[in-house]
Amino acid sequence: MSRFFRLIQRDNLVKHSFIADKWDLKGFERKELYRGQALRGWPEGVSFIASTQEMAGDLDDFVVNDADVPLVTDRVVRLLSTLKVPPFQALQALAVWPSHRREAVFVLNFSALVPGLDLQKTKFERYPKDFSDPDLRNRIWFTMAPVLIRKAVLGWDFFRCEEYPNHLFASERFKHSFGSKGMTGVSFAPVQAS
Repeated sequence: MSRFFRLIQRDNLVKHSFIADKWDLKGFERKELYRGQALRGWPEGVSFIASTQEMAGDLDDFVVNDADVPLVTDRVVRLLSTLKVPPFQALQALAVWPSHRREAVFVLNFSALVPGLDLQKTKFERYPKDFSDPDLRNRIWFTMAPVLIRKAVLGWDFFRCEEYPNHLFASERFKHSFGSKGMTGVSFAPVQAS
């Protein structure tokens, strides 16, 4: 029976990680990356910046960033190309060090989300109906114990659920491939699937 995992960001890191504490999305808003739609007109020069020497370490494969977007190296993009993943875009960006060194990284944008979160069994809280951002009103704020719908997610190796696209989920196959290649930047918390 296939097992599934929620990715825990900022874990399983290299000894001295690059941490992007600043970013420039060139006019795009972070919430556009959680809508499950292809983005058009992604600009050149989107950057994730380590502003101090203390933050200017080595890149993890899931790059630590305070923008909290799924920022990855080309190794992750290549891994995803070998697995079953819903349609996504690997949007080019730059990791920038205080020394002005630049390296290509990619923002993952899923243009299709899997309807796979079991809302009857998942423990979650919703944003208040009068929340200041109307786009978030009554949407899921956070989950405490996500439960996936097995028949909806079976066969997918790496995905986001349409009911709560903030989480990244992975199959055992993804977890094994990620670990066998010595990749860093996330750990894996088992989730139930009903």
